Amino acid sequence: MLKQATRISTYLSTLLAVTAFTWTVLDVRAEEGPQIAVFAAASLIEVVQDIGVAYGQQDLGTLLTVYASSAALARQIENGAPADVFLSANVAWITHLIEQDVLDAQSCAPIAANVLVLIAPAQSDLDVDLNNGAMLRDALKAKRLVIGDPAGVPAGMYAKQALQSLDAYEDLIPTLIFASDVRMALAWVARNEVDAGIVYGTDALISPDIRIVGNFPPASYEPIIYWAGVTRTAKPQATTFIRFLRSQTAQDIFTRHGFATMPQHIRQDTLPCSP
Repeated sequence: MLKQATRISTYLSTLLAVTAFTWTVLDVRAEEGPQIAVFAAASLIEVVQDIGVAYGQQDLGTLLTVYASSAALARQIENGAPADVFLSANVAWITHLIEQDVLDAQSCAPIAANVLVLIAPAQSDLDVDLNNGAMLRDALKAKRLVIGDPAGVPAGMYAKQALQSLDAYEDLIPTLIFASDVRMALAWVARNEVDAGIVYGTDALISPDIRIVGNFPPASYEPIIYWAGVTRTAKPQATTFIRFLRSQTAQDIFTRHGFATMPQHIRQDTLPCSP
């Protein structure tokens, strides 16, 4: 039943869900400095919360945040949602909004990196070598595997790439369940509603009810790079927040949450986005 429901109109349900989200205000010093509306990928919830606190403590302002899949947020921004900053789990949705003249290309910058992992419920005995595609197919072919919807959710796109690289995707299609964002995939595994899931390494760190079966080979999927961009209608202070995201203070917070920081050779204040 769960599998059937998730395959019907995934995008429609995603977009409807995001419209129901309420603003989260990190009210550190609301009376001092502007409020920046930040639309952030679901996998960034905890780290953006901590970054927002640090941002407010420097008297730079406060954040109003909305979290969902990068795909859902990009569509909302494209349709006029009042975002100042977009934090995406891949460059594709940033590029899409640039092409629609919604984001300022010169404001865009990479802010952090991640890895892709296979997870299972904590009590599961699933054991598989993720460098061995045949073993992966055999281990999962009779199990329910949840991934983000590869039609638009970055985590699902990366998961599909990894499974295809290991020559396992086609064989596993009958077992796949698509989630509207990576945190939904994590929740289903944590609740033991599915046998396994593919999520970011940082997501796997936040739940005691799952265990990491293994890391996918880095060469099996495109590098997972998070990007930030400022909308054309953003408050002037939005660029200050982008710079703060790339500051040592913010990068240390990313590291504490398990993200990899960006290589120094591309850590410039601004970079044009390109696929």
